[in-house]
Amino acid sequence: MRRTLSSNRGFTLTEAAVAMVIFGIVMAIAYPNLAQSNRNHRLLSAASEVEATLSRARSAAVTTQDPVRVTLDPTTNQLLLDQDTTGDGNFDRMVRIVDIDDDIDFTNVAFAGGNTVVFDQRGAPDNPGIVVLSNGGDSGQRVLVSAGSGAVSVRSVPLHTEGESGAGVGY
Repeated sequence: MRRTLSSNRGFTLTEAAVAMVIFGIVMAIAYPNLAQSNRNHRLLSAASEVEATLSRARSAAVTTQDPVRVTLDPTTNQLLLDQDTTGDGNFDRMVRIVDIDDDIDFTNVAFAGGNTVVFDQRGAPDNPGIVVLSNGGDSGQRVLVSAGSGAVSVRSVPLHTEGESGAGVGY
């Protein structure tokens, strides 16, 4: 009538080991996908940050009626915003410094051959252009500043290596 303690004990060592092996296999299969997803998320986040910074600079130029300059520095992974408060062409007020993740690369920064764009009092850029961001994968994010309106947009783009068709960065 009385039950023995051995029938109510739980898992055996073998059952626990099998469960751990199955868990390890599942994690080994899932980890690369999770790591890639994390990299993609950081790239999208960086592109959104560049887009927001350029849009803020454009809005600040319209609101304050002072030109606002954005300089993209690939060596420090920073965007520098400064303002010409006196209208003399000298950017005398630092507005903001925006840091981008170190694992994100400014693959291409092309504003009329340079890395600077100035938004005037109407929000129009002096140098429309693009910024292409990547993180070592085969695709990147392109941030475009349109001529005339200065509208800023983001789009995924394929990246090409030298020697492939359309050598360079896909736009």
